[in-house]
Amino acid sequence: ADVPKLPADRHFFDSDGVKIHYLDKGQGEPIILIHGFGANLDVNWSGMSNMLATEYRVVAVDNRGHGRSEKPRDSDKYGINMVKDIVRLMDHLEIKKAHIVGYSMGALITAKFLTEHPDRVISAVIGGMGWLQLDEKWMALLNDIATSLEQGNGPLP
Repeated sequence: ADVPKLPADRHFFDSDGVKIHYLDKGQGEPIILIHGFGANLDVNWSGMSNMLATEYRVVAVDNRGHGRSEKPRDSDKYGINMVKDIVRLMDHLEIKKAHIVGYSMGALITAKFLTEHPDRVISAVIGGMGWLQLDEKWMALLNDIATSLEQGNGPLP
């Protein structure tokens, strides 16, 4: 079977053994866009990336487990590794510092990136993310989501 060819601005790289899909277009100061849970770079960023690419170098990533990126089955392959994917992508693209923009889950990744790698950040935007206090209600919901994902039913129970 023929594999569909990706547009010229779409690429993959190896992030410590996990194949990560990303978009890279435009020129200028780099902006890295990190999408939310259950989404991908197109769902959260297609209009925004086109607009920003008129003045900036736009890099948008499909987080591991999302979009065209690989979806490891081992839960240990997520968490801090999602932050490390951004560092590795920047290194792969030889980007020293960037504006980092995250939405929802991407905002959590951005916040952790900002605390772990402040020297790699020009500015950061944390969008669509509030304070999350993990009480019994939230833990039950998160466990239901994890079970649903493990059963192959998608993110919502």
